[in-house]
Amino acid sequence: MVVTSNGSIYSYALAYRKALDTVNYFVNTDESIGMEKPLRPFPFVNIGTKTIEKKVLSKITIDTLKNREEYFSRFSSYHMKRNQNSLKRKRKNGLVLRLKDFIYDRTEVYALIEIKNKSGIDFELDYLKLFKVNGNKRRKSSFQKKEIRPIYKHNLPEIIRVGGSQSFILTVPKFTLGDKEKLLLELKEYHGNRLLQLVHD
Repeated sequence: MVVTSNGSIYSYALAYRKALDTVNYFVNTDESIGMEKPLRPFPFVNIGTKTIEKKVLSKITIDTLKNREEYFSRFSSYHMKRNQNSLKRKRKNGLVLRLKDFIYDRTEVYALIEIKNKSGIDFELDYLKLFKVNGNKRRKSSFQKKEIRPIYKHNLPEIIRVGGSQSFILTVPKFTLGDKEKLLLELKEYHGNRLLQLVHD
């Protein structure tokens, strides 16, 4: 992830190779995935006929909800097209819930998720929730379950038709898991009994 001095955002996935066919790459401005506005203008100092940056701000924010949602949308679209990872999956009653990846970016985490419907009945989504869980579920007194509420939902479906699949992203505030904590994804059917729970360490 790179943010230029004028606020343009560029994101690329890197992979190690022993030999490279191309060493230098030229980046076009239309490859930007969004814009951000600095907290304050970058300070400049003039030296002769040259103007140079005196200080580069390390923290840049998006100052309006509209700009934040636009950034979330473009960032999500970019990674949905390119990310083919798979962390964990759960199968039950012809449904497949797959956690593809977590992407940490600034103060948010992007959860890439996929639902496949291999059953003979359309699946109408009631909710898909993320929880931090701690303890043993069989011992109710020690079991704790805290929801991580999304601040943005990208491409979240209302229904998965028979034989269909849908990928989407939930953007949540950045979080970390403790030594004994796990992440729980809970998928519930609307006006139905189908419930899937996927636990990720």
